[in-house]
Amino acid sequence: MRLQQLVDRCYGAFDAEAAMGHVKALCEFDRYQVSAGLQAAAEYVADRVPLRDVEIRQHHPEGRWWTFRGPPSWTPVSASLSVGGTDLVSYPEQPYALGAYSAACAGRTVPVSAEALPGALVLAPELSPHELAARGVFGFVTRAGRVELPPHSPLVAFCVDEQQLAVLRQAAQARVSVELGEPVRMPVVTGVLPGTGPELLLTAHLCHPRPSANDNASGVAALMAVASLLRDTAGAPVRFVWGPEFVGTAAYLQQAPVPAVAVNVDMAGEDQALCGGPLVIERSPDEKPSYVTALAERVAALMPGTRSYSGAVPCDVWAWRSVPHVGASDHALVPCPSVGLNHWPDRFNHTRFDTFDKVSAEELRRTTTLAASVIGAIRVDDGSLKADIADATSAWAAAYLAGGLPGAAPRRQLEWDEPVYDPWATTAAARRLAHRRAVAQATVASLRQPQQPVERHSGGMVAFWDGPFNLRALAQDCSENDRAWLDARIAEDRGGAYARMSALARGIDGRRSRYSVGWWAALASELTVPVAFAQRFLDVLCAAGWAGEA
Repeated sequence: MRLQQLVDRCYGAFDAEAAMGHVKALCEFDRYQVSAGLQAAAEYVADRVPLRDVEIRQHHPEGRWWTFRGPPSWTPVSASLSVGGTDLVSYPEQPYALGAYSAACAGRTVPVSAEALPGALVLAPELSPHELAARGVFGFVTRAGRVELPPHSPLVAFCVDEQQLAVLRQAAQARVSVELGEPVRMPVVTGVLPGTGPELLLTAHLCHPRPSANDNASGVAALMAVASLLRDTAGAPVRFVWGPEFVGTAAYLQQAPVPAVAVNVDMAGEDQALCGGPLVIERSPDEKPSYVTALAERVAALMPGTRSYSGAVPCDVWAWRSVPHVGASDHALVPCPSVGLNHWPDRFNHTRFDTFDKVSAEELRRTTTLAASVIGAIRVDDGSLKADIADATSAWAAAYLAGGLPGAAPRRQLEWDEPVYDPWATTAAARRLAHRRAVAQATVASLRQPQQPVERHSGGMVAFWDGPFNLRALAQDCSENDRAWLDARIAEDRGGAYARMSALARGIDGRRSRYSVGWWAALASELTVPVAFAQRFLDVLCAAGWAGEA
């Protein structure tokens, strides 16, 4: 079979009605990470997915896997925020209105204040939940689309719109009620398409508040569809995992054999015109270079679409992009080469407006086809498919190396008023090409042999943390000043700061000096990294006992 044939077969066999039905059903569950709603969603998937050895593994709600700590059980049953006897906020009628991990409250009238006063419900505070709790406030109200309090917080939080906030600003007091359900355990659903050899891994996080249609009911449904598309094929075993993001995957991986390759599906069905972003293929990390990146990009290029009048040129408005590894979803945890499939930007992400009508059946078909074709091509022992994968990998390696040449692509030049590691500077051309040459060579080499475990050297910075890097756990382990610095950088540029921090942490291999770690992070992330930012972050790691220097 040729790769184009596999793509066409998966695309044509996708059952849009069934997949969209799964998305719609999952949107009805309030899928907080350890909750009755997540349990119900797990049972829904386990009852319907066509796999072998399907089980729901139940974990202690506050278990620990490496540095990842499970959250407490928290199931909201009902909540209200009222002024003058009229409900402004009513949960569950208004999804996303109640802040996650809000404390229980059996009907209490509290003063409303713009200042952080003890016992008050504070309006749109600038202070963090930690600072508010330290001042003894009752709770707070915010315009943010989504609020997640620290586990076991004494606070109550609500998300409101501008009109509701205006009513509260005129009120002297408000009545608050929050009812929570009985404790439950943390579910992780797993099943397998049996075969021989190392497993191939597919993951999609099951959690997020109702409705969270694209993030990630669509990804869960996509994996269910992949199971249907591949169930009649034979070859390597394919493991499917659905659980709460990060912690569920950590709970599974800590006891699992190392997979050969992983594909993570997170936000699979965005209507691109409505949501505002393309399908994104997040490449395998530069420290784990693999043909799977080239294969995923080739499958995307082979996706059926509209063409020009003569048929000579693709003219589809559908868009996809390939980006460097960031690791803001479950693929960050896997100890093997991986790709992440998602959509970004999405103007409705993490808001109550991430609803079923924002999901495109055609986009869900494409993402499912991409995941199924990548895993399907790797799974089977087929000479024609292997040849197509090799062709795609060689072409990818050549294009990746050429993309690092000076002037290969126009880029916006930003002015920095401080020293930086700039991977696109003219003076960095030799570094850039050396980095890309190493990645390209290792990517081609991965066709012949699986990647070996990274050998740790001595003489440079050394990582001491256990398991995959976990920024949240680092923040818990560091000093108050360092935690404030981390929080401030994430608040300034959530995606960019996270990507830089992740790359800096991944660059620590026991061989590279601080200076070399900074350059590696810039080249791997393809982001300019301020020298002061890099040095301060590495200082945070060392002060927390997470890293050291030989």
